[in-house]
Amino acid sequence: MLKTVENLKNHTILIGYGRVGQLAALELLKNNEQFVVIDDDFKEEDIINQRESLLKIKGDATHDEVLIKAGVERAKGLIIATGNAATNVFVVLSAKVLNPNLTIVARCDEHESIEKLKRAGANQIVNPFSIGGQRLAHHIINPNVIDFVETNFGTGEEKFNIENIKIPENSVWKNQTLKEMRIREQTGVTILAIKRNDKTILNPPSDFKVNDGDEFLAFGTLRDLQKVERMLLKIS
Repeated sequence: MLKTVENLKNHTILIGYGRVGQLAALELLKNNEQFVVIDDDFKEEDIINQRESLLKIKGDATHDEVLIKAGVERAKGLIIATGNAATNVFVVLSAKVLNPNLTIVARCDEHESIEKLKRAGANQIVNPFSIGGQRLAHHIINPNVIDFVETNFGTGEEKFNIENIKIPENSVWKNQTLKEMRIREQTGVTILAIKRNDKTILNPPSDFKVNDGDEFLAFGTLRDLQKVERMLLKIS
């Protein structure tokens, strides 16, 4: 197992295999993401029945050597799913030192800890209880919207999804407009937004010129998104 982890690159590290961590693991599995789980005991009930098939490292994620063993220096993302606020802040600090480019999503059950996690370097902070409460309310407020999302979004080639695709350096599309690229005509995918540096352009106009490093937020079926990904990642 450690040999397999050593060969991973651009993977995700999931810290904590409790209820929240297991549900995060299930989503990663559904989307065919490569990931490693770190937990100090793995004694929590396995509600998703996937423990045996996962790449696992038993240890304390607040120790640098455990993060390094999980390939933090080669990873693209880190999900911190433990319910301990102090642990989560400490892990964020350690991980950012080991890999400054790491995208970190941290669980936060206490409102007071949000600012600490931000200052430590977390890119996104999620309160699972807040999300659950919003979901319950929206089933009453917007039932048709929820039904549409649950029916049409998910896994499988015919399910809709939203993907983030970054234009590489020396792209063949550099300085071309969206109209010239004809993404929707060729793939059926809609470009919802384009992020350039720290600015996000929603519903970009057809005369928008593409540049290296632009990030496309694309909406379509998995099959069509794979087409547009192959298309956008072409380099000259």
